[in-house]
Order: sequence, then C-alpha cells, then structure tokens
Amino acid sequence: MMARGWVGGMVPVGVCLVAMAAGAAGAAEVEVTLQEGLDGYAGTADVMLYAPGSVAQVNYGHYPALSCGINRWGEHQTSVLRFDLSELPGGVQVRSARLLLTALEGIYPFRELTVDVRELAQENAGWVEGAGDGTRVPTPGAPCWSFLSHDTQRWAGRPGAAEAGVDFSTAWSAQATVPEKGGGDAAFELPASVVERWIDHPQANAGLRLWPEMASERGDACAFASSENDELALRPRLVLTLEGDDALLAQVAAARARLLLDAADRELAAARAQMADGGLPTAIERRLHQLADDLAHARDELPGQADGVERARALLDGQRASLESLARSLPIERGRDFVRHAGGPAEFALAVQRPTVKVFREPHLLDCPFADEATVRLAGNEHEGVQVAIVPLEAGLRDVTWQVRGLDAPGLSVSVAPVGYVREHRPAYASVRRDTQWWPDPILDYLTRLDDAPRGEVRPLWVDVHAGADTRPGDYDGELMVRAEGTGERRLRLRVEVFDFVLPVEQHLRTIWGMSEGFFSKFYQDRYDEACAWRFFDMFLDHRMSAANLYRSHPTGDPAEDSPYHLVSVDALRRLRERGSGWWNVGYVLAPQHALTREPWSGMSWDEYLQAYVEMLRPEVERVREAGWPADRVGLYFLDETSDFEALGRAAEVMKAAYPDIPLMTTGYDRSYGLEDTPASRFLDIWVPLTPRYHDDREKIAQGRELGKQAWWYICVGPRNPTALNWFVEFPAIRARLLMGAAARKYAVDGFLYYRVAGWASNDRPITGGPITDWNPVYRETLPDGDGQIICAGPDGPLSTVRLENIRDGMEDYEYWWLLDQALAAGDGPASAQAAARAVQAVPDELVTSVHEYSEDPEVLAAVRLRVARAIEGMR
Repeated sequence: MMARGWVGGMVPVGVCLVAMAAGAAGAAEVEVTLQEGLDGYAGTADVMLYAPGSVAQVNYGHYPALSCGINRWGEHQTSVLRFDLSELPGGVQVRSARLLLTALEGIYPFRELTVDVRELAQENAGWVEGAGDGTRVPTPGAPCWSFLSHDTQRWAGRPGAAEAGVDFSTAWSAQATVPEKGGGDAAFELPASVVERWIDHPQANAGLRLWPEMASERGDACAFASSENDELALRPRLVLTLEGDDALLAQVAAARARLLLDAADRELAAARAQMADGGLPTAIERRLHQLADDLAHARDELPGQADGVERARALLDGQRASLESLARSLPIERGRDFVRHAGGPAEFALAVQRPTVKVFREPHLLDCPFADEATVRLAGNEHEGVQVAIVPLEAGLRDVTWQVRGLDAPGLSVSVAPVGYVREHRPAYASVRRDTQWWPDPILDYLTRLDDAPRGEVRPLWVDVHAGADTRPGDYDGELMVRAEGTGERRLRLRVEVFDFVLPVEQHLRTIWGMSEGFFSKFYQDRYDEACAWRFFDMFLDHRMSAANLYRSHPTGDPAEDSPYHLVSVDALRRLRERGSGWWNVGYVLAPQHALTREPWSGMSWDEYLQAYVEMLRPEVERVREAGWPADRVGLYFLDETSDFEALGRAAEVMKAAYPDIPLMTTGYDRSYGLEDTPASRFLDIWVPLTPRYHDDREKIAQGRELGKQAWWYICVGPRNPTALNWFVEFPAIRARLLMGAAARKYAVDGFLYYRVAGWASNDRPITGGPITDWNPVYRETLPDGDGQIICAGPDGPLSTVRLENIRDGMEDYEYWWLLDQALAAGDGPASAQAAARAVQAVPDELVTSVHEYSEDPEVLAAVRLRVARAIEGMR
C-alpha cells in the first residue's frame, strides 16, 4: 500500500504505509512533511524579532530570513515559528517529529553555533505572523520585539519572548549546530508528545522560539530561510512520522487532498483577480470558467477515493500549467480584443506606457493598456515622453514605419525613436527578476524605420515631446501613425497639454559628472572633432546636466592631458553658462598614492605636489573668471573616497589659502560636515556622502549648513541593495527619476555627483543596428550592468537611454518645486492659491518615505507632479 506525503524538496516522494508489528494490528505509518507552498500547504507562520530601539516596534513577518543570536553590532535577534496542524485528525500518533531549517550562508555565525528550539508558552499563543517586510513602520496587530501584538499585547514575560519559564518552556530543548558562516540544514528533533498535543488541541499550539543559548559574543548569530523565501526548497519543514489505523490514515489522506484542492481554489481566484486588473479577454474568460468547473467537479469526486491525493495533485499541477500559459498569452489576447472593438488593422495593436516603466521585449511581460490615444503634460522649456509599443498579434511585421502629424505649434516638437535592448551581463543586482535576458536601454534615434517586428516580440517607440519657452500654454492634438508592409495604418491620438509656466534654463539641482573625452574619442577616432564633441555636450545640456568633468587631474586644456578639453576656452565656458550648465569643476586633487606616481609630479613630496597644483590651476581659474562664472557654481574636487584624513585636511588647507573663493568638494569619508576642529572640517566646503549615508547624517548636515557648509549626495556601484535608488539596467526606470527629483527635493540636497557617464570599456564599437543590440552594459566586469554608463555610443555620436531620460525628467520635476518655492516667496497669487501651493510644497510620504522606501507606481508620481503644476499655475 503506497501513499504520498507532504515531502521536502520540489518533487513529492512516495513513502510506504507499513503495518505495525507486535500487537498493533491494522496500524500503519506514513511520513508527512509540512512546508509552505508544497502540495497546497499554507500553514506556516514565522517572524523575526529584532531588538534595537529603531526596529523594536517593526514587524518582520514577510521577511525572507529568520535570524537569531547576537549580530556584529551586539544587537539581539530571535525568531518564532509555528506550523498549523489543524488539518490532521485528532488521535493520530506521532512516532517522530523533525524540524528542518536551512541555514543561509553569509558572514554569520563567526564560529560554529548551537541553536536551541523551545516551545513558546501558552500565554504567548495566538500571535499572527504579520505582513511587515522590515520597513520601519509598525504593523498593527503583528509581532515585533516589544509586542506579541503591536501595540496592544506584550509578550508574557520580556520583550523578544525572552523570559525562560514564562515566555517559553524549559522542560525540553531541541538543538542543532550551524557551521561557521552558515549553510546546510539544521535538524531539530522535537518531542513527539508535544506535536501530538498540538494536533489534538490546535489552540494549544503557540509555536517555537529559536535562540542560540550559547551566544555570548558578537557574531554568535545565524539566519535560517523563512517561509517567505523565494526558493520553496529552503523554507522550514516539519517532517512527521504518523501512526494510526486505516481509518485515521484515510482521514490524513482526505486532509491532504482538501489542502491541494484548497490551494487550487486560491491560485485560481488569485490568477483571475490578477488577470482581471486591466480587463479579461474573452478567450481567457472562457478558459478560466472551464478550470473552475473542473475544480468543482473534482471536489465532488475525489474525497474518499483511494488515489484522491494523486489526482488532486495532478489537477493542481495541470491548473498551474494552464494558468501560466494563460498569463503569458494575456497581453496578446487583450490586443486581439482591442482591435476587434477599435477597428483598424488586425495584424498589430499599440499599447501605451509611461516613460517611468520599462517595456520588455517579450509580450507576456507587457504591462500597459492597449489604446488609441496618449496624453503628455509638460511645461514650457521641458521634455516629457510616452512609450508606444508595437505589438504583432498574428504574424511578424515587416518594414514598420511611423509618422507624426499635427502638433506643429511654434516651439512644440515631437521625436520618435525605437527603444533598443541590451543583453544582461551581471544581473545579480536586479531588484526584481524578470523572465528575460534583454533589457530596454538605448534610444536608437538613428533608426527611422524597423525592418521587422517578429511575432512574439514587442517593439516600443520612445515618443519625446518638447515644448519650447515660447510655446503657448494650452491643449494640442496630433496623431502618431504606424504602418507595416501589407497592413493598414493604425492611428494613435497624441494629446498634449502645455502648462502655463516655463521651466528655467539654469539648473537648480547642481550636478557634476565624470565626462572623459577619452571615452568619447576612442569610438570615433578621426571623426571626433569639435562638432562631434559638442554633440555630446549638447546632449548633456539638453538633459539638464552640467557639462564638466569630475576627474580633471591635469586641468591644462591640453587634449593629451585634460578632459573635457573642448570646453576649456573662455568662449566655450560662456556658452555653457548661457545654456544653464550648473557647475564647473576646475580640477581634481589626487590622493598622495596617486599623485606622486604620475607625471609631472613623480618624485615630489606631498606638499610639493600641492604647491605645484596650485600653480597648474592658475590659468584655468583665470579662464573661468574671464568667462563670468559665478563663484557659487565653480568647485575643486578632492581625494576621491579617501580615508586619509590627514592628507585631505592638508590639501584643503593649501587650496583654500590659494583660492579662498572656490568651494572645495570631497567624497572622502570624513563625516564632520564642518562641525569638528580639524583642517578638513574647517577648510572643506562641500561634503558628498552616498545617498544612504546622507540620509542617516541629516541632523549633522543641517548643523553644518548653519555654518555655511554644503552637502551633496552621490551614487555609484552602491547603494545596490534591492530597494536602492540607483539606475542599474535591471532596476525600475522610475528610480532614476525619483532620485533626481522627488528624493533630492525631499532631503534638500545641495547637489548630485556621479563618477562616470560613458564607461564603455567593455565595448569596442558603436551601436549601429537594432533594436536588439550587441552593446555590453558593463563598464567593468565587477560592476552591475549600467553602473558608470548612462549613455551609449551611436553611429555618429551619443545615444540617450531610458535611464538618462528619467534622469532628466527627475531634474525637471525638481524645477517644478523650485518654481513653486519662488512663487510662494514672492507672495504671488491669491490667498487660496498660496494655501494650495503650500499644501504640495513638500514631497508626500506616499511618493518618497526614505531613500529605500518609495512608490514605484507611475500614477502616484504623475498625480503628485500634476498637483504641483496646478499649484504653480494657480499662483500666476
């Protein structure tokens, strides 16, 4: 006689029901494994409790790890865990019970660690896991270090359920050892009698507490995979060997079948709800009804059947396959429904997406509505885009062309270009994995047509609308026409609203970027002349970036030494200011270990180098002054990311003495912000910490500003955690816009620094084809895709990217708030308009809560931006 249990791993394993010997006539055994997500089981509750005051009220119920012990900062963590056994029939006997936890590999534990599992006391029963993911906002009713149920019921004894004999039983302890740095399974043998009690009296099941009682030092900690871990096989498992007569084991089998059918019910309902968000196509609606009928029929037939568990499992597996297939076909079916109702060519449809969302190549990843119109709202002297995705529905398309008609008002222009795709190289830093290896990035403005759009591939177009400073405010209508060989023309109405205000030319979010002409000229060789160079600089200026180079170690104007050497003349510097370029960097003071090994300073002492650099800077400073650059828009950069505070302070002292009017800027790890009695603190003017450090140091930064100091912020290869505001290729596009707009505004940064815009070291030629390109998005092999690379090389000059467009859009959002501030400061508009303006002057928490908590919903951002725009208009 064979049966299947809830078994560990991805594939259910058959086990024998063995007749008991020695007077246990009719008795048999079955092994059952309870694991979240396996065979329909959904009864695990587990949550980490974290002691520090900043998180003692925070719920970690929806967190991928269960940590316990003393971490490297001396902070305590413990975890509680419970399996729901209520589906098992009372009276069944437990021969053995084993808890299996997968220890995650990492820095913990610092040494081999024995972890103890004890039963939570009855007084702590009834806790609910909670859905907190560690976000530092309390979750009402959920467990945390301080409360069993926040914030109405405390743990029976002490915070962290930590009091022996009160919060947990001391009658027994199950132990397992975790090796240094983790890894592997930890097996805890639980008392069978305790598990039997939980089965017979489910309300008595308070669960288990995990804590290493040997912990005494920092690093005596480990982390186990939780029931929310992405990998099912790693989640906690409770393996039970059960004994009972045939009737009892039949009840166990019936319970297992019910769980499988319940799981099928839940998954079908969840899939229907998800697919219905955006409309259910007719063909998919019919198939969902059929799956529901099959499930209802199974509920009537399977209970009591000998092979009920196997048949229920087969039904669940079959339903999952069907739902996956339906989900993949959903966008195409929606497109077919759309063209049936809208008319026009049946071969393809057009879908519309905001510029803050990446449009993937694969149709099943298309997450935007099919439409016959799109709306763009923008101010004068602003760019704003919309994406229009061409989606073949029946067969591939050939010779795809497009044209814009209308929208020919003075100063109003529209450009259309295909979005290109790059293959991922280092996707480990993707915050959300997608079922693709191809990511949208370069905007291929040299392509005026597409040779083909194969069936099964999406072809997005980037539609950029630009309103000039002289464009009259109001509503405008135009059309985007798309056709392919042998098809009719599909038209999409373009509705453009130009707000009744104009963005300033000057960049009020000051920025500095690493712009080395050496990278540019490598790709164009003899073609890289002044006209080609200005194609790059014009792109940066058009995107509200300062045109300057951060790393000017030799600011001589000599093409063999300096970069950007095409910008160092007085005329070029004046041209930059007229275009609004917000910052000019006169030079870069190297750290001693770098300066004293390069020409012309090799063999000098540190002080000799500093004095030589003072002299090297004099012609550059004179050019800048002759060009009329204001002192508050010029800087000198120092010792990149240094911890040599003695050298930093000495360099600042020398340069400040020589050029007292030029602000001195560093990304060095000094965190004084002008508050300490050190040379660095006294003589430096601008501190540039990474965004998370800036966020943590806001109080000190504010104090430094009272002394006249500034604080910018920067990103680079870090931060790179899954929620970081960064712009790697595999990160959501909206993050770049939030970083440069709403987040910069919310935290009142004085400027933004980025180290490289064209890190093309992994490429040897420009992009010439497309939209599927051979461009490598890696700057250096150890870096995430897109780090240090926000433009690409095209046939005749730079190509913008989806990320760069969002960078500009963010800086334009910043200007909206700047205009609002100016209007309020001037007292413009009636009292009611001023009140409305003050109500939107601050960035709302619904959009940005912190540098790692924000909304990625494009509609939330669009609504906030529109409210600010209406407030500006109301002040006029």
